[in-house]
Amino acid sequence: MAVYNQFKILLAKKEIKESKRISYADIQTITGLAASTLSKWATNTIDRYDRATINSLCAYFECETGDLLIYEPDDKS
Repeated sequence: MAVYNQFKILLAKKEIKESKRISYADIQTITGLAASTLSKWATNTIDRYDRATINSLCAYFECETGDLLIYEPDDKS
């Protein structure tokens, strides 16, 4: 089983909606999250999901937690 995030998908949707490129520096300025944290979210290499980070990203993307994080169970077939 694994938990994945939709960071890059939500970012792409926000860029389309706002008709502009959004850099990680832009997100960092608005959310206060570290560049290293944003990089880990973008590459799905997070090893710990911090509540404050999830709150910040959900507020930034104007989404629910379930829009940001997805759970995929192991395929046992």
